[in-house]
Amino acid sequence: RTRGVSYCGADCTALKSGIFEHVRLAPGASLPERDPRILDVAILDMNHGWPNVGHEGVASAFQDATCELSIPLAAAGVTVRAISFDVRRALQIPDARDDRFTIYVGTGGPGHIDPRLNDGSDPRAQGVVEDPSWEAPLFRLFDAITERDDASLLAVCHTFGLMCRWLDIADPVARGPEKGGKSEGVLDNLLTESAREHPLFAAFARRLGPPGRLRVLDSRLYDLIPKAGAPRRVAIMATETL
Repeated sequence: RTRGVSYCGADCTALKSGIFEHVRLAPGASLPERDPRILDVAILDMNHGWPNVGHEGVASAFQDATCELSIPLAAAGVTVRAISFDVRRALQIPDARDDRFTIYVGTGGPGHIDPRLNDGSDPRAQGVVEDPSWEAPLFRLFDAITERDDASLLAVCHTFGLMCRWLDIADPVARGPEKGGKSEGVLDNLLTESAREHPLFAAFARRLGPPGRLRVLDSRLYDLIPKAGAPRRVAIMATETL
């Protein structure tokens, strides 16, 4: 804000100093060499090759966090490297046995949440035709992350739908005319009572006040409807307001 809108894009201290790097893995490429002085974070790109500001927003969030922490990182001799994996198109998935990553962020993306239903002709496939063989190793990665005490996964949009399928806690249901079709734009969500008791969301809930409404940027064809008697316990933090 102080230095102008182009500063972070062109003159970012984190980029110029080499304290932050963003690597997009080319098809068939190997991971960069592991280095104890580099903190590697994984971006699971679910966009199937579609240009997407959501993916760039995730990369920018890592860059911004690195910039904010640049002084202590430099003092410790540590840099941050965000590595993007083209999961659906190039079948790139981090090895579940590789513990180099402690933070994983999965992005949004086009098409049906079940890759087997993306045949290119169904309108909800949005033109996507894909090989679903990436799903099994991705779910193995999710299993491995839950078994670690030092790793976390943030699942955005399409990845969140995949996570619900992996946990078998919700079904993706296409939004029909009775729901107004696709949900898109800046809309309201409502925090639940579970959110008010959650160690992370509680502070957010206090800032929102008693109504508990928050504005979200939404772009989705599906609702995720919780299953009765789901096998794993989850806490729902927020719902749409319809």
